[in-house]
Amino acid sequence: MLVRPIHGLQQDLKEEIYKQQPEGYDDGSDRVCLLLKSIYGLKQASRAWYDTLREFIESEGLQRSRVDPCIYFGEGLILFVYVDDIIIAGATPEIVEAMSDKFKRRFRMKDLGIPRRILGLDLVNVEDGIMLSGTSMIDELLSSTQMSGSRHVSTPMDPNKYYEPNIDSRTDERFRLNYASVIGSLLYMANTFRPDITFAVSVLSQFTGNPSETHWQGIKRVLRYLNGTRTFGLLIRKYDCQPSILKGYTDSDFASCYSRKSRTGYAFFVGSSIISWSSRKQD
Repeated sequence: MLVRPIHGLQQDLKEEIYKQQPEGYDDGSDRVCLLLKSIYGLKQASRAWYDTLREFIESEGLQRSRVDPCIYFGEGLILFVYVDDIIIAGATPEIVEAMSDKFKRRFRMKDLGIPRRILGLDLVNVEDGIMLSGTSMIDELLSSTQMSGSRHVSTPMDPNKYYEPNIDSRTDERFRLNYASVIGSLLYMANTFRPDITFAVSVLSQFTGNPSETHWQGIKRVLRYLNGTRTFGLLIRKYDCQPSILKGYTDSDFASCYSRKSRTGYAFFVGSSIISWSSRKQD
């Protein structure tokens, strides 16, 4: 279940903060207002909201994960928190509903039901479990780069291609910003639901400060690959023959980078579902 507490004006302030009287209200005294609750725009707002939410969640007997401060565990219950988007997952529908009712009693909130989309990711219920994909995100990127009708390729990077820094003078600012924008979108995809492009994006992201036309051609190949694999995603299996087994695979090349450093990649699975992956240059 996906719930969204309306976090404005729901958390107390620890600091003493004053503001001008709001537009549309002026008693003519030139006095200022003492804020009792956090409002949108305050530097303290995000922290105050998290502290309020954390206090409530822990008061219900849930414990925060040691490795991720936005995940909470309880008896047959897991909460995933992103600002004010909260996914409640439980062993039974009754456990989920009970937690949702507690949120409704504490906060003004929206109950969005079974999550279908969060943080740009599509959550698709399939027979084997849940598929994480981002078809609409990919379509938006292809459209913005005018690559929607591009020819498909079978790999995100040409294995025979070698990329080096741009030795020419600094490139056009608009070109550089566009390159950085596309790299940012590709990094988000690579880190959330497309491990198959992680290596290519990691290599090309090295040149964001001063990209060349050669680097841009590398970006376009990744986009052509995504165009042909728009519906690909990660399958998180509901039933797995070995759900409690953690498996890891890692490998590295031999100084393939222009800096003469090696690149290491790894992938970890719980059962047959991938949960963590990376490809980066060694220190």
